[in-house]
Amino acid sequence: MTTIPDSHHDLLDAQVATLRTIDGHGFPQLTEIWFVYEDGDFKLSLNDSRLKTRNLMKRPRVGAKYGGADLREHDGPGERRVTMTIEPAMCTPST
Repeated sequence: MTTIPDSHHDLLDAQVATLRTIDGHGFPQLTEIWFVYEDGDFKLSLNDSRLKTRNLMKRPRVGAKYGGADLREHDGPGERRVTMTIEPAMCTPST
């Protein structure tokens, strides 16, 4: 488990974050998402028909909190919701 530095804990209180996934052509896809930070992991509720979810399932690297909202009301017929858990890792800049 990666420890978030104290200097960055204020970021965990944000209402939204930007999730970056990589598409099939190697290009980034950026999406604003709600998240929950719990026990050292970021937890997301994503619809399985969305590109960001498919990108994560193929390439699991990723560079308002839910507040009890039932996000399934935004799903279409035949779509289902999946839960993604992301364990943060510290990155070192390349030169």
